[in-house]
Amino acid sequence: MKPTISIIITCYNSARYLGRCLDSVSVSIASYPVEVLLIDDGSTDGTDGIMEKYHDSDSRFLVYRKSNGGYCSGIRYGLERASGEYVMMLGSDDEISDGLIEDLFRQILSDDPDIVVFRSVLYSEATSQLIHDRWTSFERPITLTGAVYDFDAKYSEWTKTLFKRDTSKLFKTSLARRAHYYGRYGIYSDDVFAVEIALQGNKFAFITTVGYIIHVRPGSLSYSTYQSKSPQFTDQMMVLSEFLKSCNQLPKIARKRIARAPNLIRFGEAWCGHAICLMKERPSEKELKQSLMKLWQESRRKVGFRVSWKYRVILSWPTFFIPLVARHNKSKSGNSTIS
Repeated sequence: MKPTISIIITCYNSARYLGRCLDSVSVSIASYPVEVLLIDDGSTDGTDGIMEKYHDSDSRFLVYRKSNGGYCSGIRYGLERASGEYVMMLGSDDEISDGLIEDLFRQILSDDPDIVVFRSVLYSEATSQLIHDRWTSFERPITLTGAVYDFDAKYSEWTKTLFKRDTSKLFKTSLARRAHYYGRYGIYSDDVFAVEIALQGNKFAFITTVGYIIHVRPGSLSYSTYQSKSPQFTDQMMVLSEFLKSCNQLPKIARKRIARAPNLIRFGEAWCGHAICLMKERPSEKELKQSLMKLWQESRRKVGFRVSWKYRVILSWPTFFIPLVARHNKSKSGNSTIS
């Protein structure tokens, strides 16, 4: 039977955590038509042996080996080989919940969406505490149909999640393969990927299942994101700015949707440039908030309230800059914590 869902897991020296990840997958996929693509990205710590163990016990776990190229190259490698109608990405040190796959099948059979978004939670291994994930904070299920720019501001609780990360989402494989920029921007590539695909989708389903557990531990990418200092934030702003300038390379449907709000690009570039300059001056949280709020208000007066939400949609990606500045200020005084 052809699988309906393909799960791609890129692994590099993941032996310490991979078993926990794959155990969660084994329970969740049950007897559903799912394939799990395990991409060994040049590991040297025995990761491949763990992969083979799961393949031997369940043929739906497929093992692939490639030379080291990084997370995004592994995902692209998996996308080329995925045979499911839908695809999802899973970090090799993260987990999925027991009932996630069942809930995803129920949703795709009833709605046939382009993207299904489910909720996630962070688990701090340092404190053994669950951390609220602000990017998937919606509390009611909903299905939205249409171009993402057309959604009213009242739907922001859901739509903001479309522009962050490649995890906590199920994509139609044909849509995910259109990602033009995936891998070009280092650790921020998954955010650019999310923006690209959201621009091209036409039906988005949001379910309240808490299906993805992000493990935050010292040395992990999730930990570095939540402990970011201003240079990393500046890099992210530059990535968004570069992406906005390069939108002419996007597929036709995405270009058409951006063309419907041309001022968005100019405002996005100005916003990013302004934030980068401010960060170099190391402002306080209050100063940064006041300055960017002033820029926001000026832009609204120039273009009017009717289209102001279109700015909010795509700019929702970097809006976590305020807590990052707060953390940066704390880190300088030696009081940095995960929150």
